Amino acid sequence: MTSRLFSIACLALLSALPGLLNAQETSAKEDERMNALMQQDFVYREPRTRITVGVRMINSGGKVNFGNLGERTAAAVAPASEGAVDRVYDNGTVFADALRSSERDANGIQVPLTGGRYTVKDADGKVVQNLIGYQTGATRNWNGKYDAQTEDHEGYVGFNTYSAISEGASVAKEQGATGGIELTLTQDIGRLGRRVYWGLAAGVTLNGINAKSSGTIAATLRKQSDYYKILDGSSVSMPYGTPSFTFLFDDAGNFVNDSGYETTAVLSSTPDTALSALTDIAGGAEVKGNWQVKGAYLMVKVGPTLRTQITERIGLTASAGFAAAYAGTRYTVLETFKIPAMGDLELKVEDPVGSTQTKFLSGYYADLTLDFLANDRTGLFGGLTAQQLDSYDQRLSGRTAKIDLGSAVGVRGGVSIRF
Repeated sequence: MTSRLFSIACLALLSALPGLLNAQETSAKEDERMNALMQQDFVYREPRTRITVGVRMINSGGKVNFGNLGERTAAAVAPASEGAVDRVYDNGTVFADALRSSERDANGIQVPLTGGRYTVKDADGKVVQNLIGYQTGATRNWNGKYDAQTEDHEGYVGFNTYSAISEGASVAKEQGATGGIELTLTQDIGRLGRRVYWGLAAGVTLNGINAKSSGTIAATLRKQSDYYKILDGSSVSMPYGTPSFTFLFDDAGNFVNDSGYETTAVLSSTPDTALSALTDIAGGAEVKGNWQVKGAYLMVKVGPTLRTQITERIGLTASAGFAAAYAGTRYTVLETFKIPAMGDLELKVEDPVGSTQTKFLSGYYADLTLDFLANDRTGLFGGLTAQQLDSYDQRLSGRTAKIDLGSAVGVRGGVSIRF
């Protein structure tokens, strides 16, 4: 009985063997097919988050239009109503006078004058100097630079302060290619197809701003003139500085020394208000200048992305969206004014020569990125970038600078990390 059952079981197994073999073959083919599908559908198994760190080079750092150039504020000079005070002009100085130590006696009182002069003796009582004494309303302490200062009014010395009024001159400078750094985070969110993902990208970039220009322009020259009377009728030849001396002889005509007799021309201590004048000369100032705007901007960009995996290692991503930038710049000026009517007189700007400005700007961007996977986590990327940002204005002592970051295109590249 047992042998019969065993025989029946063997016959049943043998009859089922073709089906089992067929099932096993079908299972192996299915596994092979699934593996092939998984190999083709590698995108599904990739990490969804990418960080890229790299550099970028854009074709333009912006354009700066420097405007209203050629401004100079005149140095402040005290009016005649303030009496005998120090006055500093662009072509000389007139200082308040006071008693010299040599013309005070032991009590500090001015020694007697003879014909407006006094003498200084040595220990042996010999006269060694013959000097001009101090007079109220007069000054012996002044200097001038140019012959033209004695030509306007006979018997007077003229002193001037100069300012310049812009005639609207402007200079434009466009910065060339500029490099920067960037950091971008991309997150895949959903699929539009087996190999196409959509998602979001956010990043920051830092680029410099440096526009510098130089040139020569014309400006209106404003001349403030004050005139001081020569009280002793002396003849003055410029340049002139006080005190001045010549040879000293004693009463017998004997030579004492070569700088003992004072010849200083004495001026009134305040200007003659009837002669003071303010004159504007169109184009009278030749301005040589260097103008610069330098700084940087930090741009934040946010927008949607589309990514497709071309091969297992090569992918292509496109992104476009909103951009916002925080820009900070310093505007500096170095200007020299040449006054043709005063020979070689050159005046530098004494105004504040620098101003700073910060500004938030808006715009948009677009990136196209090709990435190559070196392994499961890291790779390299490169691509194209474009951006558009607003402009802003900056001022410095009447001058203007319009900084237009405008449109720029460039290339970018670096390292990518997936996780």
